[in-house]
Amino acid sequence: MKLTAKFLLLLIGVPLIILVVTSTITFNIQKNTIKKEILSQQQYLLNDVANGVYGELQQLNQKVKNIAILPISEQMLTGAPTIDYNRDEFNSHPAYEEYLDTINRFIDSNVSLAYLVSEETGALIINRWIELPERYDGRVKDYYKNPVIKNGLALSEPYMNAEGTDDPTAITISYPVKSENRLLGVAAIDIGLAGIVEYISEENRKYNASISIYTDQGNYIYSPDIKDMTRIINLYELKDSLGLEDVDTVLENILSGKSHNFKVVHSADGSVDLGFTAPIKDTNWIVSVFYPEKDISAKITASVLPITILSAVVLLLTLAAVAIILNITVIRNILTTSGYLKTISSGDLVIDIDPKILSRNDEIGTLGQSLDDMTRNLQDIVGKVTDAANYISSGANQVSDSSQMLSNGATEQAASAEEVSSSMEQMSANISQNADNSSQTEKIAIKAARDARESGETVSEAVEAMGLIANKITIIEEISRSTNLLALNAAIEAARAGEHGKGFAVVATEVRKLAEQSQKAAGEITELASRTVELSQGSGEKLSKLVPDIERTAELVEEISAASNEQQSGVDQITTAIHQLDKIIQSNASSSEELASTSEELAAQAEQLKATIQYFKINRDRDSGKMHQLHQPPRRSTIKNEPVKSAPKQTDKKEENKPVNNQRPPSSASGETGITISSGSRKRETEKIYDDDFESF
Repeated sequence: MKLTAKFLLLLIGVPLIILVVTSTITFNIQKNTIKKEILSQQQYLLNDVANGVYGELQQLNQKVKNIAILPISEQMLTGAPTIDYNRDEFNSHPAYEEYLDTINRFIDSNVSLAYLVSEETGALIINRWIELPERYDGRVKDYYKNPVIKNGLALSEPYMNAEGTDDPTAITISYPVKSENRLLGVAAIDIGLAGIVEYISEENRKYNASISIYTDQGNYIYSPDIKDMTRIINLYELKDSLGLEDVDTVLENILSGKSHNFKVVHSADGSVDLGFTAPIKDTNWIVSVFYPEKDISAKITASVLPITILSAVVLLLTLAAVAIILNITVIRNILTTSGYLKTISSGDLVIDIDPKILSRNDEIGTLGQSLDDMTRNLQDIVGKVTDAANYISSGANQVSDSSQMLSNGATEQAASAEEVSSSMEQMSANISQNADNSSQTEKIAIKAARDARESGETVSEAVEAMGLIANKITIIEEISRSTNLLALNAAIEAARAGEHGKGFAVVATEVRKLAEQSQKAAGEITELASRTVELSQGSGEKLSKLVPDIERTAELVEEISAASNEQQSGVDQITTAIHQLDKIIQSNASSSEELASTSEELAAQAEQLKATIQYFKINRDRDSGKMHQLHQPPRRSTIKNEPVKSAPKQTDKKEENKPVNNQRPPSSASGETGITISSGSRKRETEKIYDDDFESF
């Protein structure tokens, strides 16, 4: 991949990845924020509707409470009619006129009926005459029992109003009537739900929502999805037609009487609605609202996506502009510099850097200036190497001629030294043979004296050992004597024992016999040991007299050997000196030949270096002022004669062929200069020829 592509990929690709990541994160953050706002709006709507319905019911609740505390209500219930009273009896009640006048004040567009239910008779005292079923007992109805049980306000389940009324559905709100904590009956009003239904319908239209109200028994108070207004519909009746997954859980959530959120999944298309429920205070009513989740996603997309796309487009355009500017100002100059480097790699050092690059004050300008300095320095170095190769080639030829002359003279000297060396070697061999014979005789005499001395010592040790043996045998004799006495004592004790000691007496007798035999054998051994000691002492005395004579013989032979060695040493020194002279001469001849060979090789290497350095093209005119003047090639010279030093005799044939190195002080201390040469054909040691080894002529 080219630098331009890498640069653009880095410049655009990395920010683009960052853009995608940040856009995704931003989109999700904004999505969650908008979703929370929508959920908060739905919760606010739910609470607003619940509070609105609660306010409407509070006004109606207050009416029934006011009826319950009226004195006329207490009076009517105290003297309540019978359960099956007729219209005449009703009209003849003394407080009837006042009751009607008072209770009808509570009748309005919402309240259709107001009445009392007597605890004593079960009769209904209504604000107008209505024919009731025969023996209609209000005490058995829920609108009577519920407030009595609660000892407070109670709302009935919704029911259908009589035909011809404006409100198709209604509820009864009832409240207990008491006097001095004694239950007299219940005050109740029947109200139509048209006002509440209209209020909720208006809220649905206002917020474009789906708001419904139920009782905790599942009876609908209102739902925008209910079109049949001829009967009261229960939520469980629609269970199968709702088309919801896990419908039992959904119904349980709706009718739980608690405020919470939940999801509703439609079985047909898998769409999801978010459900919210909340109870209406002081009632058994529940309000719910459902909001399609797809509408939330649509709002989020409509709000966030355009901003994200616009940001991406702006960033991409900015990156494109930056890439174009960088391509013009940086990449082109880098490619130009790369072209200069390719030219240099081909060997052409004669290049001119673009002045525009050199005049820049940034990294590109620094790179161009460094490249220009590098080409100038390379031209200077190549020029110097070329001149040095010429001088080396010329000097190597002169050294080769001088070395050849030195080799011829050394060869003649080596032949003469070889003849003298051969004669001295023959003389040295004869003297060496005499010295060897004397040395062997000396060794034999010394060995005989040492053996005699050791024999005397051995005899002495044998005498001592015989003495020890005699002592040990004496101990054995004492043990045998003691054993004999013990056996005798044992025989006596066995004789005393009589019949019981006979066996023991036999054993004691045998032991005594063995002890006597041991004592006899020990005496014989003692006698033999004494005779052996006497003989050994005589041999020791004779060996002691023989040792001094052998030692004297060894001393005389040693003196003869020393005289032969002195003669041999003198001859060896002469031979060594001749051999050393011969080695020096041969070494000089060999070194001359190697020097000539090395000079020729050096000249060939110099020519090869000149051919190699010609690969580079330089401008000699431009750099001529910078070239340093080199030394003139060396003059013809000869190697100085060194005095021959004595050296010890060398017996190793491999070491005889090793040349003698000239010892020189280190160049760092003396300031001397020279060249190191080595010949690989004969595996000779590396030698160093110094300038002082050459003599002008």
